[in-house]
Amino acid sequence: MDRATGWKEKLQKRWDIFYLKWQIYSMTYFLEPWEKCLYNPTESLIVVILFHSQYAQGD
Repeated sequence: MDRATGWKEKLQKRWDIFYLKWQIYSMTYFLEPWEKCLYNPTESLIVVILFHSQYAQGD
């Protein structure tokens, strides 16, 4: 039973990370061209890494 729970938790974490990345992508898709110039993909990568590290600390 523990293996099943661990597998489900890993899948949930992967889904959460995918969903966060999709949200960031979709937000940038709807930006105006001049707003896209202000958007820096490196900044979003940093946000994703920080979110993931905070999420991973909950283990």
